[in-house]
Amino acid sequence: MTGRPIFYVDCFAGKGRFDDGNEGSPRIALKIRKEKIDVSHARDPRIDMCFIDLHYADDLSVNTQDYSLRTTIGDKQIISGRYENEILPLLQKRPNQNIFLYIDPYGIDALDFDLFERSLECGHNTFEMLINMNSFGFLRAGCSALRVPCDEIDVSDMVEFAPSEFEPSEASIRNVNRIAGGDYWQEIVRWYQKEKTHDPDAGYKAEAKLSHAYKMRLRTKFKYVLDLPIKISASAHPKYRMIHVTNHQDGCNLMANNMVKRKEELVIDFHNHRQLQLFETDLDNNIIQDSDIYDQVKEAVSELRSGDQVSLFTARFFTERGVFCSTGQIHKALMKMEKQGLIEVVRNPSHTETGRESSFWEEDGKHHVTLRRKAR
Repeated sequence: MTGRPIFYVDCFAGKGRFDDGNEGSPRIALKIRKEKIDVSHARDPRIDMCFIDLHYADDLSVNTQDYSLRTTIGDKQIISGRYENEILPLLQKRPNQNIFLYIDPYGIDALDFDLFERSLECGHNTFEMLINMNSFGFLRAGCSALRVPCDEIDVSDMVEFAPSEFEPSEASIRNVNRIAGGDYWQEIVRWYQKEKTHDPDAGYKAEAKLSHAYKMRLRTKFKYVLDLPIKISASAHPKYRMIHVTNHQDGCNLMANNMVKRKEELVIDFHNHRQLQLFETDLDNNIIQDSDIYDQVKEAVSELRSGDQVSLFTARFFTERGVFCSTGQIHKALMKMEKQGLIEVVRNPSHTETGRESSFWEEDGKHHVTLRRKAR
């Protein structure tokens, strides 16, 4: 809808289809591209796609051959190579476009923070990344680099294609610094070393601390950072984290709503089929009550900036408080606060074409919603 092409890159694409026959991320993305383009209202919708993989480019070509290389809705490109070597030349050829990188690496070694920074600086219209972060692999690498045993952390049900274990050395410490974008992780590993002797959950607490610190590091470069913990078993502890970053509020809000929808689908699937793959936060409203959401929104409104658009407010809400509700649920809480006289909601246009007072909450190029906190 921005009038500019989207360039979608699956940076560790794999074979396109798993050995059990299930579709991999490239085929899922290609299918969704066709579905979305068919119903798009954009004047000239275009989504170019690129799939990078070092080991399986030939398999990927075979498994996606029913999607042609060039179509009216965009190109498909398959590159045999390393993401670290290929991504910057690709992005430098796409100035002023909308970039979306899906980064699901085989380990953590490819997550070079400096490369994220350089990718961001290639002059794009918008830039987003969805990163599958193996946070426990991150913690294990840090422990190994600082000679801190971490056998107490139960990771027996995790799947990691390329375990990221670093031999203790100054080079390993520099390598983890490169991945983390700083040395803040060292203090967390030292904390874990001290606490694990008397706290059986120290490893999981250290993972949470490390993930939070990593998000804060990302926020030095991106306005909006979403963190979705993922479980791969019935355990209460997250095993991976999906992290989304962007500098555009609409990208943040769209991703947050998609995360909420996916959570709800998996909750239903879990209850119906007792499957073990499940997002950590259960968004069933029997657990997350409307009153809980209202309290969080009311607290966020106390920090409202003068004349904030509602899309900016919700994007900051998700970044600072997490993804546990949708934009629609936030709007519902704001509507209640408006009726209570706690906030003023200014809509432009203020009236519909038929003369009725406007009541919309969703913003676009022609509809804007401004929030103002009333003095008490």
